[in-house]
Amino acid sequence: MSGIVTGNLGDLVNPLLQAAGFQDAAGNIGVGTLLDLAGLNLGSLVDSNAISVTTAGPAFTLARLLGVDVGWTPGTETAIADRVNNTAYLTLGTDTLKDALATNLTNALNTGALATSLTPILTTALTSTLTSSLTTSLTTALTSALTSTVDGTVGSTSTLTTALTTAISTAVGDLGLSYVPIPSSAVWSPASPMGRVSALWSTAP
Repeated sequence: MSGIVTGNLGDLVNPLLQAAGFQDAAGNIGVGTLLDLAGLNLGSLVDSNAISVTTAGPAFTLARLLGVDVGWTPGTETAIADRVNNTAYLTLGTDTLKDALATNLTNALNTGALATSLTPILTTALTSTLTSSLTTSLTTALTSALTSTVDGTVGSTSTLTTALTTAISTAVGDLGLSYVPIPSSAVWSPASPMGRVSALWSTAP
């Protein structure tokens, strides 16, 4: 089963991503969708203090106000370090993400949507694998059975007709009868059943 899943992983992942809510109707995975699943909203990141804005130092800001453009330079290294160190860590909504995934996948399972998406993929893969396996098993079993039936006369260089003819001839000889093959011109007539029998068997002299 692992080989089937690995060989069809790409086809299997897409329905799972869609059922989980990662993909839109066009099959695209957007950053906004991932952030929403994680419980983050780009519009509220600044308000939540998840993003800190470091402005230019006061001397450069004053120069700009006076009309002197000397470029942009942030504040001192210490000021930047303090601002970074005092910024709270952004809390990813892992619980929100897990809850969203559990809800979406559960709904997909309950409605049968996920099964509908995965069934054709798995059916095709399993059919191909099982057909190959059953063909091999049946071929082996039938070959063994036929070989046993004709007393091992089926070989790589003999046809089934030759093998069965040899087996029948041997069996007939053991019964004290002689085996006479039906000529290619012989025609079976329902009105004369004994004619067929006499063409096949005759008492030994």
